[in-house]
Amino acid sequence: LDVEDYLGFIGAIEMSSDDRMICYMKLQNKLEASTNNYWNKHQRFIKKGLLNIGQYEQFLSKARPLFKVFLGASFLNIFNQDYNSYSKFRWKIVKYIFSKKISYILLSNKDPSFIGEGVDNTIVTNGFQELIDKKEFHKSFMAHLVFLGSLKKMDIEFLPASQNPKTLKKIQDRLRKKEIKIQFVNNDVLNFLESNDFKIFNSKVFLSMSDILSFHSTDYILKCINALRIHKDYKCAFVFRSYLRNHIDANIIAKISTLGYEVKDITNMDYTKMYKVHLLERV
Repeated sequence: LDVEDYLGFIGAIEMSSDDRMICYMKLQNKLEASTNNYWNKHQRFIKKGLLNIGQYEQFLSKARPLFKVFLGASFLNIFNQDYNSYSKFRWKIVKYIFSKKISYILLSNKDPSFIGEGVDNTIVTNGFQELIDKKEFHKSFMAHLVFLGSLKKMDIEFLPASQNPKTLKKIQDRLRKKEIKIQFVNNDVLNFLESNDFKIFNSKVFLSMSDILSFHSTDYILKCINALRIHKDYKCAFVFRSYLRNHIDANIIAKISTLGYEVKDITNMDYTKMYKVHLLERV
């Protein structure tokens, strides 16, 4: 697929359900039999766009009508950089409601990163408030996703790399020139690192762990470090993001340090204002 077809296929930009099925048919001979069998049974997901079928997206589809009722149409003017016309009182009510775990439970959000033990849902509402205070709300992909339902109205310069056509075209070009290679492994990261099939890295290694701490305790970090086999002469770094729970604290930082890694808090680089981000580099 070219980049535009890819973005349409996943639901990032407009594409008809029939055209999504045409894209799927182009991909079928590239898929394993079991994968083909699964998607043939779930063609309704493909027609809808893969970005729109996740549990979080299902939750937002229920929450978004409530946002419209409580906030009113004037709130959406923020996306046109009008930070003065919305009702502060209405926004305060929405912030209060969605700072409570019960709101997510009532709207059938079963994601442990929102309703699990130790979750602090005020991080979401406080993050949005910080974006409003700094007049950066219209730049936030999270704000577009939550309140508008997609990133289709975002300026291209603010799009995340996964949906930025310029970035994707550069990656595609390098793939076609065989300058880089992408290998997909359907496995948990720790299981992959611990597997007998996994060889020692003889190169620099960078592991972006996304927000895996939403689903695992911080001990998972120590297990990954211990499982990683890399030649002593090469540099190694991890980036861990934590969302609403399982944050990296002084206690876990001390344990990481004993394993020969330096920990840097780079949360200020997170544009959502909701994640805590840490860089771990082997000393």
